[in-house]
Amino acid sequence: MQKKKSAVPAYLGVAAVWIGSHFGPGFATGAFSVRWYVKYGWIGLITPLLAMLVTGGVMYYMLEYAREHGTPNYRPFARACYGEKLGGVVAVLYDICFLMTMMCAGGLAFSGEGKLLQGFLGVGYWTTAIITILVSAALCLYGSKLLAKSSGYMMYAIVGVVLLITVLALTHGDSDVSGAFANSATNAKDTSFLHAILGAMQYGCFQSTIVFNVMSVSDVLKDKKEARKAIGAGYVITIVLMIYLICLLVMGVPVLTMELAVGRASKKSAVLAYKALEPKGSKWHIHGWFCLLGCVMLMMYYTTVTGWMVSYFGKFLIGTFHAGMSTEEASGVFGTMLSQPGKMAFWTEFVVIAGFLVCSFGLQNGLERVSKIMMLALLGLILILAVHSLTLSGAAEGMKFYLLPSAKSIEQYGLGTIITGAMNQAFFTLSLGIAAMEIFGSYTAKTHTLPGEAVRICALDTFVALMAGTIIFPACFSFGIEANQGPSLIFQTLPNVFVNMAGGRVWGALFFLFMIFASFSTVLAVFENILAICMDTFGWNRKKATLIGGVALLVLSLPCVFGYNIWSNVHVIGARDILDSEDFIVSNLLLPIGSLVYLLFCVSKWGWGFDKYLAEANEGQGLKFSPKLKVYFQWILPILILIILIQGLL
Repeated sequence: MQKKKSAVPAYLGVAAVWIGSHFGPGFATGAFSVRWYVKYGWIGLITPLLAMLVTGGVMYYMLEYAREHGTPNYRPFARACYGEKLGGVVAVLYDICFLMTMMCAGGLAFSGEGKLLQGFLGVGYWTTAIITILVSAALCLYGSKLLAKSSGYMMYAIVGVVLLITVLALTHGDSDVSGAFANSATNAKDTSFLHAILGAMQYGCFQSTIVFNVMSVSDVLKDKKEARKAIGAGYVITIVLMIYLICLLVMGVPVLTMELAVGRASKKSAVLAYKALEPKGSKWHIHGWFCLLGCVMLMMYYTTVTGWMVSYFGKFLIGTFHAGMSTEEASGVFGTMLSQPGKMAFWTEFVVIAGFLVCSFGLQNGLERVSKIMMLALLGLILILAVHSLTLSGAAEGMKFYLLPSAKSIEQYGLGTIITGAMNQAFFTLSLGIAAMEIFGSYTAKTHTLPGEAVRICALDTFVALMAGTIIFPACFSFGIEANQGPSLIFQTLPNVFVNMAGGRVWGALFFLFMIFASFSTVLAVFENILAICMDTFGWNRKKATLIGGVALLVLSLPCVFGYNIWSNVHVIGARDILDSEDFIVSNLLLPIGSLVYLLFCVSKWGWGFDKYLAEANEGQGLKFSPKLKVYFQWILPILILIILIQGLL
């Protein structure tokens, strides 16, 4: 297999210079965020988009002017604008202003970087400041191409570090995000909407002063198209995470808090939780039985997929996958495995037995202890694998494919399909709608608010998902592999990458170990919910529930196994095989319908009621929901979920 040579595209390098200039020490310390956005309250989540639009417009005009007229710095730029004589005078004046500005801005930047490195490395301030200056000077000495290229790689580092810091802060910190916005807005002298907009535009103009940083690398661009792509890429990369987080906030977080609230308020599993909170004579508890059905059906195929990962981990360890294998041999291992019902059943049953065995020891001695170990190992493996992937030759192209939106994909599938698919994935990845998270709400103390807990869960889930992409896509582009192959990518394509990679057996084993930890954590969570429903509803003890539930899943997981061999001709829903049919029922029906039921139960007067739900969700320290969200929760959010449901059935 021939490696695909890759370097940071020119326009992406220019975009990276913009992003690198934008995200300086002011952002690292939080000073800019507080001064320009946070003090205006929740509108501060949106106004950065306006600021970036202003900055991007100025950047594009100046970048294109510099490219066309060959003016990579302010002196030739002044002469091109004002003529030779007047331009000379303007250039001198600009020299003075520019040097003063850059000396102040550069001094602040170097000072901020020095302070950050001082705290990180534990050495003297002047040592870190001088190191920063020397590294910056060295990059500049070798010209715009090296500056653009190095900025491209630093951009990936910036995105990764920001995500990591966010996850660590949300999972281990006690910061009150809602309080930060609320208190800042309360203490501000003027928090009007108009001034928030004007502040964003002012900040956009302020950031436009870095335009000569971007103009200095304009010579790497070939034409106007690349200039547009540079500004577009910079703008997209800057706001994509914000938009994604907004989607999580408006969809995943509210429904997640509702599941958690039902569990925490009742201290019971799905069926009895509804009975404890529902009005007398209502039948909301019927949905609890569908939650049990959804959990069981999810495990009927999810345990099989987890078994595949365990099998592949073993194959890399014992050398089934080895250097020198042909593409056909490496890809054929998956087909061979599917054709062997005995081996597939063994690994599936192994996952079922292991999962129920862990849960049989109870919450603290079983689930919590094992989950903590797996999460620590998972985070460690993520960092190791991600760093390794980013060192491969195709890392830049892989991250470009991963992070930048594709107009071709939008045209092919339609923007609506892509958006609803993403929203559906939000429900699936959090297992919302089948009480998989509700049971953990029943174990949760009331020391922290549920919106804060939900944000932490979503942040960690998002971090793992993004890092998985960082691991996979650079490897695909480094070895000329199509990255849009869907599920077959994991079991057929990636093994080809690993066997052609130096130390491939080790990296392949580590990758599938990472996948095992990620999937097995879901298995344990759902198994715990199944056991809890059985214990609460039927009065069984944990051992009896484990025995009956384990035997049931051992049998119920076999149809998915046989669907690829002895029952390969069986199609349940349309042309779908058994696994795809089970996945369709769970993902497209039970999850969105279940989420809608939880939503209506929590916000309607015929259910638990919005006021009771809000009081439970906001109890404790941390992020709180405003009562003003009632209209959104009662009318807009149900419509969004219905759209997901309808789109999934089309």
